[in-house]
Amino acid sequence: MKHIWNSAKLISLLTLGSRLLGLARDILCAAIFGLSWMWDAFLLAWTLPNLFRRLFGEGAITSALLPLFQKKHQEHPKKGQQLVNLALSYMLSLLAKILFLLYLVVFAILLCGQLKEKYFYTILLLLILLPYLPLICLSAASGAILNALDHFLIPAFLPLFLNLFWIGGILSALWLVPEKSAQLLTIAFFLLAGGAGQLALSMWGLKKMNISWRWKNYTNSPEIEELRKKMFPVLLSGSVLQLNTMLDRVIAEAFVPGNGGVSALYFGNRMVQFPLAMIGIAIATAVFPSLSKSAQQKSPKQFQSLLTSALKMTSFIALPAAIGLFVLASPIIQALFERGAFLSHSTTRTAKVLAYYAPSVYFFCLIHVFSKAYYAQGDVRTPVKISLAMVGLNLCLNLILVLLLQESGLALSTSLTSCLHFLLLYLYSPHSISLWGPLLRQATIAALMGGILLALKQNLPIPIIWAVLTYVLAGVGVYFSLARIFLPKEWKELLSSFQK
Repeated sequence: MKHIWNSAKLISLLTLGSRLLGLARDILCAAIFGLSWMWDAFLLAWTLPNLFRRLFGEGAITSALLPLFQKKHQEHPKKGQQLVNLALSYMLSLLAKILFLLYLVVFAILLCGQLKEKYFYTILLLLILLPYLPLICLSAASGAILNALDHFLIPAFLPLFLNLFWIGGILSALWLVPEKSAQLLTIAFFLLAGGAGQLALSMWGLKKMNISWRWKNYTNSPEIEELRKKMFPVLLSGSVLQLNTMLDRVIAEAFVPGNGGVSALYFGNRMVQFPLAMIGIAIATAVFPSLSKSAQQKSPKQFQSLLTSALKMTSFIALPAAIGLFVLASPIIQALFERGAFLSHSTTRTAKVLAYYAPSVYFFCLIHVFSKAYYAQGDVRTPVKISLAMVGLNLCLNLILVLLLQESGLALSTSLTSCLHFLLLYLYSPHSISLWGPLLRQATIAALMGGILLALKQNLPIPIIWAVLTYVLAGVGVYFSLARIFLPKEWKELLSSFQK
């Protein structure tokens, strides 16, 4: 397991850098635009290309292409090279068709009649951002191949690379473009340039591994047929979180009065994405190649041991993160965002969203790891069925809870759905995984940590930024001190992963 945790550590460190840059980016955007119609418009336009990034980058391509490439590459490197040529050619053709259809839809909307200013800018931004879709999906395919070769550095660096372009776009817009609506267009062009840079970097990484991409006719290819059979069910299965996010934004725009509902959801969700990427996605990405190899070698005991260890470690880190976000939602949002156009009432709205989103951190981290276990064994039907059911449930809960709690109800719906999603993956798993004992002990010490943070939050009369740092350090200190006493096995495993 040591090499898995070392890989997860590398991914987490690079993800930490990316998330810190992303946090700086969001702080700038909050100060400039606040909870406004302009930022709502940008987020609605960014939702579609970002949806494809998440689906392909963190789901379908990696989960379907990685084990297939491993298999072919182990048979002979030339077979691996042939699969790369076929797969990337197929992906480019498929994405070009999708892009063409999306542009037809967008132009049809423009021809339908005069749009409100907010929706006109949404469409205009979408016209700029849509080409990001094929760029990032091809980058994700290249990253999956690099991961299969146990090269995690470049794929983990790509999000950080994009954030550099995004921040560059914000700063350039502030210095060169006086009007806020035009600033949004400038940021969109920088994002498109960042997508092109990501693709160039991932292709360079493949070349360093002696793999290059040349166009190859994929028609009637058995490899592409096998890839297609695995990719599209995984695409449906991995879509639950991303489809829920898209539905949240559309329903917030339609049902929450006034402006700012989409923006409040975004800023609250960004705080959730930070631990989700560093814990759930990092461990799932690191453990997936090993799970895939164990499944191919038909070693059920090793597979079960890997999965159990990954789930326990994920829970060990994700649980205190979720509780900390729930307890400290208001001071975190105030410290990070309350400045410029982001006023006190913006803090109140966004903090409620974050508090209701917080439980989903824990469950989605576990879901990411559990889903990889299904994919490694070639079982895509079970997670697909569960995911589709969860999308339907989330939609129903959204329509009920948005009327009661506005945008906060959408966040609560996501947390409730994620809990049931994890439970169903666990119940349908063919493996006997003994989780409940360790989870109960983890929950006990995490609850103690939460109680201490709650008491500390009421009695700390110092500036908010220092208060939040104090809360975080106190929470980490309390949880790991208790873990060292009551969870010695998880504690030792965590320490061993950070040894040289």
